[in-house]
Amino acid sequence: MTETKRWVVNHCLGPLGVGTLVAAPKRHVVRIADLDDEEASELGPLLKRVTSMLTALTTPEQVYVCLWSHGKD
Repeated sequence: MTETKRWVVNHCLGPLGVGTLVAAPKRHVVRIADLDDEEASELGPLLKRVTSMLTALTTPEQVYVCLWSHGKD
C-alpha cells in the first residue's frame, strides 16, 4: 500500500485481475470535479510515482490509468 496525506493506493484483488491497483481519495468524492485543491494537486504526482514503481518492478509493455467513479452525492 502507498499512501499520501489525501490518497491511498491498494492492490485490488478480484475480478479486475492480479496487478490492478486502485488509487482512491481518503475522502469520498463522486467526481474528479469534487476534489479539493490539495487532493487534486497530489493526484498527478501520485500517479507518476505509482506507475514509475510498476514499470521499474515489472517492466510491462504498457501501464494503463483509468478512472471509475460510483456512488451518490
